[in-house]
Amino acid sequence: MHEALLGARIHLPINNSRACTAANSTANKLFRNITPAIAGGNYTILWEIHNSTRIFPDCMYADVIVYTALELKLEGNTTGMRHEIDCLTLMFDGRGLVDEPYKDGSGSEDGIYHTYKLALYLCALQATGTYYYGEEDNLFRS
Repeated sequence: MHEALLGARIHLPINNSRACTAANSTANKLFRNITPAIAGGNYTILWEIHNSTRIFPDCMYADVIVYTALELKLEGNTTGMRHEIDCLTLMFDGRGLVDEPYKDGSGSEDGIYHTYKLALYLCALQATGTYYYGEEDNLFRS
């Protein structure tokens, strides 16, 4: 999905993901023949593929909303883009983005602001022409 940040087209709607194991040193499935000794220990690399039959629900995941907004901008769909930006604006509480993982996520997400989501929000605001100077202060404080 991150290709949208670079102006590349992505498929909409965004499908839910599944994780595939690209490398697992304990199973001797090495990434570019990098041994655990060189890597500093055993490792696993997962590849997230968004090709399931289900799609992400609207206005629930801040990062997915940003990617969707950027794609809609590329498509020239200003109404759809504005809807996505409005969803993000509602999620922004002055400190970070309160999306579903923040409200009811796993232990590593529940009640935790993710700076990358705030950075994505700022990128989306800049790309869509709705950015206001000073909003990056929250990101810098994080």
